[in-house]
Amino acid sequence: MNPSNELIIFFQELIPFENTQLAFEIIKYAFLTFVGILMGFVASRIVMIKLEQHSLNKFARKMESLLNTDCNGLIKKCASLGHIIDEHTNRNRNSQKVSNLVYMISRNLNLDDTQCLFNTCAAMIYDVGFLDIDSALFHSDILSSEEKQSFPLHVSEWSLEMEIPEETKSIFENAIKYHHENEDGTGYPNKFFADEIPLVAKIIHLAESYVSLTSKRNWHKALSPKKAIDTLNKRKSIYSEEVFESLKKILCKQ
Repeated sequence: MNPSNELIIFFQELIPFENTQLAFEIIKYAFLTFVGILMGFVASRIVMIKLEQHSLNKFARKMESLLNTDCNGLIKKCASLGHIIDEHTNRNRNSQKVSNLVYMISRNLNLDDTQCLFNTCAAMIYDVGFLDIDSALFHSDILSSEEKQSFPLHVSEWSLEMEIPEETKSIFENAIKYHHENEDGTGYPNKFFADEIPLVAKIIHLAESYVSLTSKRNWHKALSPKKAIDTLNKRKSIYSEEVFESLKKILCKQ
């Protein structure tokens, strides 16, 4: 028997429909529509992934076109050190996620190519001070008050054993020292207000907060992008309004 006829007989028994042929056609049309929508969704996801890959490749080519041999070596050193910091602090791909977001925010703020580039490099190693803190503390769910007090020291007690071009040292130092300063003056180590905080530190501060909220940590589950933004909104007084708006624009495009 023809498979279509078998289906029609099946529907005759299943559905009290006078015109079973019509019922079958309706269900077949609904099924094909569903399949079409599903295939469209899958195709759109593939396109989005390809676009993301293209964007990252474009970023890599842009950096290569901007850099001389020495600077290209700097990028590799920063990426390598960032990986070491991530392993030490038990944060999977944190430096990559933060630096990618810092790059996108820097571009959205219309900073020049060189500034975008060095902001991104600084964002790979901004937490280098954590290397002087016992790695076991980052793998523990419960910490004593004394142990907790050691974490803020990472912005003031740190060393960077890698060569950095003299003209960009301030960018790296500002990123490392001031990425926990708040716009309202409640941050550390210096309790700087708004304009006192270097731009690279403002960008890293927000990027790190967003990445932390959307990533699984020992003390919390990963939030969705929307819930992360809602959480950040509740304490937006500590972030640069300009940088925050830039982040929201970037997320709206994704």
